[in-house]
Amino acid sequence: MPQKAKEMKNIKTDEISNQETPSIKFLLAEYDRINGLRSELNQGDARRFEFYLTITSAILGAFLVLSQTSIAIPQNLFNAIAFCLLTYGLITFINSTYSSSFNFQILFAIKDIQKYFTELDKDIESYLYFNYPQPQLTKYRLLRFLERGLRGGSEKLVMGLINSGLLVYLSISVPQTYFKLGLSQNSIIAVAATIFLLSIVFHVVFVREMYRYAQQRH
Repeated sequence: MPQKAKEMKNIKTDEISNQETPSIKFLLAEYDRINGLRSELNQGDARRFEFYLTITSAILGAFLVLSQTSIAIPQNLFNAIAFCLLTYGLITFINSTYSSSFNFQILFAIKDIQKYFTELDKDIESYLYFNYPQPQLTKYRLLRFLERGLRGGSEKLVMGLINSGLLVYLSISVPQTYFKLGLSQNSIIAVAATIFLLSIVFHVVFVREMYRYAQQRH
């Protein structure tokens, strides 16, 4: 940028900063507060997922190791642990989705404040490094969602897969354990595949609807 352009830019920026209107003061404070809130939200999501993954991995790993030994573990204990993990997993998934939905609304708020200042000074827009368009929701695409999750290691996808696996286990184990219902190998595969797919669809649709709700509030 030429020296003269830099000087003009500095003069214009100083003029804006020296206005000290209540609106500018308020929006600058609000911008800092929103960014701080978003940072806390992201850190909370990361801690929540790490704790969930640690607990789930430790319990499932312990049962896997014990199953390879001569120690007899009651089937009722397996079912109880699986049910508790599934319940905790669903609660964590729902909390994480609500948090992401709120984060989605925060992005709108940030863009609105940025828009105010870019309209006040058009030159500012070129200095916004992350000046992306406002997030828009596209049509529902299950395969694309799964593919993105597998590539990006989506936390919600991981929770959805674990929850779906636990649900499949309980759907097969509980009838066999408590109702003595015998299923053939083909029947077990068909039931497991159907329940797993329906569970994944539920997780994906729930996330999408929460994001749509966040967009409608804007």
